[in-house]
Amino acid sequence: TRLDEALAVFAAKDRECTTLEHDRLPGAGAAGGFGAGLLFFTGAHLTPGVNLVMEAVNFAARAAKADLVITGEGLTDFQSAHGKAPHGVLKAAKAHGKPVICLSGGLGPGAEDLLACGLDALFPAVPRPMSLEECMAQAGPFLADATERAWYQTLSASMLLTALAAFGSMLMLIGALAPALAWSP
Repeated sequence: TRLDEALAVFAAKDRECTTLEHDRLPGAGAAGGFGAGLLFFTGAHLTPGVNLVMEAVNFAARAAKADLVITGEGLTDFQSAHGKAPHGVLKAAKAHGKPVICLSGGLGPGAEDLLACGLDALFPAVPRPMSLEECMAQAGPFLADATERAWYQTLSASMLLTALAAFGSMLMLIGALAPALAWSP
């Protein structure tokens, strides 16, 4: 696009004038290169927005008390595992050993990268292909349905794990009792 071409020219001029690569720093490409411009013209220091928000709401303390952490975004794709809000929330929640699920408007290529980062489950909210206008008009019901699906699947998985743990305990008990119950005719 023309914006990408203009940003490439700007980045080349930046390297020529400063010998730095502001465009390669984390956050520099956000908002159409706005971060790189701030770095170049003002000497700003960039902080990921998710970190600022999590600090403002005392996320670490809230995550420590939670049983489950839910995050989300409009489109989860390959970028999501690289500094976007779901990844920041995931890292902070996992620091407290909490399970994390992500509800997203849609799933794009590379969405599974978050699963490789430790995300426990990923749920799309939009049930079928449709226009952005239709998605926005139905956002509430779609999100409610996705939340319900996530709840039931999480509950089902929890129940299955509980049943498997009980079965494993029962097998260990039988194994421990077997010698005492053994008799010979």
